[in-house]
Amino acid sequence: MFKLIDFDDKIFTSQQFRKDEISFNLILTLIQKREYYPQIKCYSDQKDVIILNTDANHPVVVWTSENFNDFELIYNFVSKVFSKNEPLSLTAKQSCYQFFQKRNWVSDDENTKILGVYKLDKLIDIEKQGYLDCVKSTDVEIVANMIKAFEEDALPEEKHPFSYYLEQANKYTTLTYTHKVWKNENGNIVSIGHINNSENTGRIGQIYTVPTERGKSYAKMLVVELAKITLKNNLMPVLYTNFQYEPSNKCYQAVGFELLNTIYTYSVKKIA
Repeated sequence: MFKLIDFDDKIFTSQQFRKDEISFNLILTLIQKREYYPQIKCYSDQKDVIILNTDANHPVVVWTSENFNDFELIYNFVSKVFSKNEPLSLTAKQSCYQFFQKRNWVSDDENTKILGVYKLDKLIDIEKQGYLDCVKSTDVEIVANMIKAFEEDALPEEKHPFSYYLEQANKYTTLTYTHKVWKNENGNIVSIGHINNSENTGRIGQIYTVPTERGKSYAKMLVVELAKITLKNNLMPVLYTNFQYEPSNKCYQAVGFELLNTIYTYSVKKIA
């Protein structure tokens, strides 16, 4: 059965989890940011399953190895331990989602979200308009507003004070090698993005273009340059996208990224 584990448990370095480390980077990211989530808890059988939740307002993240298929056991455990989560939502592999869907346990399926996990196959360079740049202290508020807009689009369940976004934006002034912006020909910031490096990968994330500048390939240009930085560090560029939003998926595929996996977030309720 599943027991409460520490965040340095051996399961995180196991061969089974490492196979899915790119797809479930979310687990490692949440652990790294646990100071923002004082209620975060993690359970595991220390072999085939990791179950993590930050608080009652967020989905329960479930990683399962390719050998595991007792998803009803997971449901029974999660529904008991996280009974205060309303509705009960899971973020898990497609196999887990399909198990519940076939039993009609997925509620409000129209609001199911699919995360596309991409890794670089072969980088395709494109013609540039504008240029890559770092952020000056005078532009921190601009970037903070862009980060806030990004989260409102991609993570509407996240609610933070503006001071949180200012803190995140300040990283663009200090971590200038990994946190970049794209400026148009007039020198205005039109896109933002950064790289989170781990042992083997560089996760390109928080790609956001202001609405008035979309359709001009600025996000593509920024992603290409961030991928080049990642490759210089001998890391595999990876990124994550809303799989149901076709433009962003086409954008990443156009510069050489290939789909590795899909992760589903959905509400679930067992039918007696």
